[in-house]
Amino acid sequence: GNGERLVFTPAGCHPSEAATAALARSDAPDTEWVGGLRLLWSQPPTVLGIREGAERIGTRRLQIGDVLSEIDGRDISTAGRAEVLELMAAGGEIECREASFDSNLRISAALALERARGDPEWVGPFQFAWTLPPRLADLAPHVNIHLQHVGRRDLLLCVDGYPLESGEK
Repeated sequence: GNGERLVFTPAGCHPSEAATAALARSDAPDTEWVGGLRLLWSQPPTVLGIREGAERIGTRRLQIGDVLSEIDGRDISTAGRAEVLELMAAGGEIECREASFDSNLRISAALALERARGDPEWVGPFQFAWTLPPRLADLAPHVNIHLQHVGRRDLLLCVDGYPLESGEK
């Protein structure tokens, strides 16, 4: 993404009532639907899902992986779930920005874990065959901008410094 800030104020889709209901729950899930947005409670909160009617921000469509950056001009990049929900419940204007390549890849991986295992399976711009170790079956054309030395049939040997020792995705 280019870091463009986007304002989220679609008529009838503001998550204020849903945020109030979420605050009343005693549990604090890692992800939850708040109005038309499924949020990952990371810092900043990240959009994991979008229901119909909540997908527009200005002239651009909100996308999975976008992050909530401000509510009523207040930076929420380090705010916790309760603080974000309180600001949303107050009906504040929500600003979002596009996520980075790395953030989008992490979100895609989290969503892949929720799905039944497919083989091969797309995780962001990478299509993996779940061999041991996982093999890159295909690569989206735009990924070459970020990773110049990655290609089909390459093996995924470690993630974030941790060696991959099993066939688990």
